[in-house]
Amino acid sequence: MNKVLEYISDLEDTGNYKPADIIPIHVIREGKVFYNTVSAGTGSFLDSDEYEMISSPDIPEAATFGVYVDGDSMEPIYHNKDLIWIEQTACLDDGEIGIFYLDGNAYVKKFQNNRLGTYLVSLNKKYDPIPVTENSSFKIFGRVLS
Repeated sequence: MNKVLEYISDLEDTGNYKPADIIPIHVIREGKVFYNTVSAGTGSFLDSDEYEMISSPDIPEAATFGVYVDGDSMEPIYHNKDLIWIEQTACLDDGEIGIFYLDGNAYVKKFQNNRLGTYLVSLNKKYDPIPVTENSSFKIFGRVLS
């Protein structure tokens, strides 16, 4: 070990030694991607055990599952047929984007929960916010990670 350290010191003194560039190693993660889509529009039904397993370095570490977007209401950030990764959670903060069940349909929307009420809000301004009322059947599936 001492000989190696001595050799490195000699190389550094001559200017012929420099530390190697660190090459990042991508961690390949595996995640479930459901065939059913979530609506970025008027709503779609999310109820399926059909999925495929995908392996990719692009899957966020906290992702529980992935789904595809159907529609344009979340443009310009999320587009029709985009794969989005979800962290399963039952709670979201005001302003977070998530996956929701509302009255029989599944949506990807921005969650608005403040003094003005509770709404599912599209990023595309051509869509009106969808109110969540006390009579609604409502559930938060999770937080959109990507």
